[in-house]
Amino acid sequence: GKTYFVLDLALSVSVGTAEFAGRPLHLRGDAVYLAAEDLDGVAQRAMAWMVSRGVRVGEVLGLASLTGADDEFAARGPGWDVLADFCSLESVKVVVVDTLAAALSMIDENDNAEAARLMRRLNHIAESTKTLILLTHHQAKATQKGQHDRGPDARGASALTAGAHGTISLHVDEYRDDEPNIVSWRVTKIKGG
Repeated sequence: GKTYFVLDLALSVSVGTAEFAGRPLHLRGDAVYLAAEDLDGVAQRAMAWMVSRGVRVGEVLGLASLTGADDEFAARGPGWDVLADFCSLESVKVVVVDTLAAALSMIDENDNAEAARLMRRLNHIAESTKTLILLTHHQAKATQKGQHDRGPDARGASALTAGAHGTISLHVDEYRDDEPNIVSWRVTKIKGG
């Protein structure tokens, strides 16, 4: 769900669609998808998205692999410069990092001080380049069997959610063997909103 949701949004921005998920979409420009895992799967999903919408396959989305990038994004590794370089390109309006845990090396994702530094760095890059940086991350596990977590809490340190300008929560509403799963989403945090 997470990967397809942000891929759908990034491709919608890239091709300049007027709506996303039934809501007006005003952001238009190039999109870059930094996949820390399963780049081939992301590429296949992007291709299926384009074919299903009749979009000409071509330079719609920049895809790059971050597999094995842990050391590059540690503290002050070169991965941060790569991310900032993508964001500083004038035509790029959206950069997706999928997933936070796989791409951005954190010694302890439960460490609030470390998570706060990470979020400050990402916010600085986003604000200074006027680029939307989308991170995919896992939600905290439900506390009871059968209970679904619909809250904004990300797995790990609370500073991840606190430092984000906005969060969107995805939820599988039902599991059925004979029908497709229903995935819903909602905005769970928006800074200044």
